Amino acid sequence: MLKQVKKSVLGTVKFVGGFNALSKSSWRRDRLLILGYHGLSLKDEHEWDPTLFMPQQMFRERLESMLEFGCSILPLSDAVRRQRDGTLPEKAVAITFDDGFYNFFEAALPILKEFDVPASVYVTTYYSLKNWPVFPIAVGYLIWKARDKVCELEIQNCVSGTFDLSDETVRVSLHAKIHEFSLTDELSALEKNDLLKLLCGQLGLDFDDFCRERLFNLMTTEEISEVSDAGIGVELHTHRHRMPTEKSLFDREISDNRDVIFETTGKLPSHFCYPSGNYDPMYFDWIAKNGVESATTCDTGLMERSTHLMQVPRLIDTASLSKIEFEGWLTGAAALIPKRELIRSLPAPALVKLVPIDQLDMLSIAGTF
Repeated sequence: MLKQVKKSVLGTVKFVGGFNALSKSSWRRDRLLILGYHGLSLKDEHEWDPTLFMPQQMFRERLESMLEFGCSILPLSDAVRRQRDGTLPEKAVAITFDDGFYNFFEAALPILKEFDVPASVYVTTYYSLKNWPVFPIAVGYLIWKARDKVCELEIQNCVSGTFDLSDETVRVSLHAKIHEFSLTDELSALEKNDLLKLLCGQLGLDFDDFCRERLFNLMTTEEISEVSDAGIGVELHTHRHRMPTEKSLFDREISDNRDVIFETTGKLPSHFCYPSGNYDPMYFDWIAKNGVESATTCDTGLMERSTHLMQVPRLIDTASLSKIEFEGWLTGAAALIPKRELIRSLPAPALVKLVPIDQLDMLSIAGTF
């Protein structure tokens, strides 16, 4: 319901010329939109989890929208610097991808080359050295692939019994139990991979075929090197996709991550993305002392000159985000939609009045939303 109200408001604002006017305003020019993606589907991953994976054609359409709106698509490093200097061009956008999945190399890179636009990829490097499926998401996908089955599962000290996988609640619970088991028993990467093989067998799926598809593998170091040579920024995302609360362990995550990237690309990364968007102010000083210039979150918003460089918001673009919502973020209009609590209390016509189309250069009122 709330999503529909927002779409209705944005549609009205666009209809009365608000998108065009706002996108050209000094308010929008002083703000940077950083887009965040996790991956593009190589097969049917977006059907399993549209919050993580986007169809390739949809990503192509996103780039077309950016260019049609006249967006200035900048490399992340340039965009952050120019945002701080107050020299952003009109409708500034930076494109980022998290994790460094193989699908970035196979699907995203060719599209980015086709449109001749820059991007950066935050790479978690541990699995780049293994070329194995990333365990937690691979488990969820494999269980989903067997959703038309009733399976007998026997994983020692973890699960045992008959599971009707047509029931989504059963699938979610099973996924959680297996993931929790891998954590509590502190399974090694090899043990996790062996467990995936066992799970595939009991689900009636071909493990070798699954591995060949590399749906949830990260890029190898050779692929990361090729991505870097193509002009893509390769940035920090921790080595093991974790955020230790002990400083020495955190520093190791950054140094191990940086070492692999430097050895692979010959370039020192200087931008960081919090794994899973999890962050705490205690990390800010630690990150900065590791030579990091900016750290992006999964908090939704536009980067302003007052934004803390260790707490930079993005728009995490997903397959469930409508075209009108995406356009709303390109122009800045979506950033002015009141927060959830206010939306609940007002009808759509009243919401439209909160965005003064005829005073788009005086949008300090945005701070009250």
